Amino acid sequence: MTPRLATFTVVAINGAMMGTWVRHNPVAAGPPRDLEVDAWLCLLCMAAGALVSMPLTGHILDGRSSASVDAAATLIFCLMLPLPLLATSPITLAAILFVFGASGGRWTSR
Repeated sequence: MTPRLATFTVVAINGAMMGTWVRHNPVAAGPPRDLEVDAWLCLLCMAAGALVSMPLTGHILDGRSSASVDAAATLIFCLMLPLPLLATSPITLAAILFVFGASGGRWTSR
């Protein structure tokens, strides 16, 4: 795969994933009545995950190829998509969104 095609693929996957997630996110749908969670604070966990992953990705890229890091993070990112909808507690939602943000935030670390 050429670097140009690989970049296009990663950006397309990121756009499709974020667009899909935003459409189905717990804040837009309203949290389930039994969750009683301040969903906006949980969304901050997504941003925190992205901020934590950016410098860590730089260190990881020192020892590994960009292609392998991109492949692993893209796989994790895709697998994380349905999990916020399955959260049963605020702590679970916050943890899921942290990992979701971290796997998406690694794209901006270059």
